[in-house]
Amino acid sequence: MACNRPPGSGVGSNGASSASTESGGLRRLVTNERTAAVMGPTVLWYLTRGTGVVTLILLTVSVALGVANARGLKLKMCRGSC
Repeated sequence: MACNRPPGSGVGSNGASSASTESGGLRRLVTNERTAAVMGPTVLWYLTRGTGVVTLILLTVSVALGVANARGLKLKMCRGSC
């Protein structure tokens, strides 16, 4: 069964994507990956990890409040409005 892709999209006949081979893009990509591996953690690394930690904390609090609500527990901070 043949794959019907438009010309110039995805992987070319030589196995490299058409976007990465333009003007030495593949060589530049490999060099940047090596440089990033040698340099170690960057600001972006810390930013993504921090975002993940905050997301985990917010999700945990949200689940805990949902379980408390399902069990019919009243929270002290919601006395008058809940």
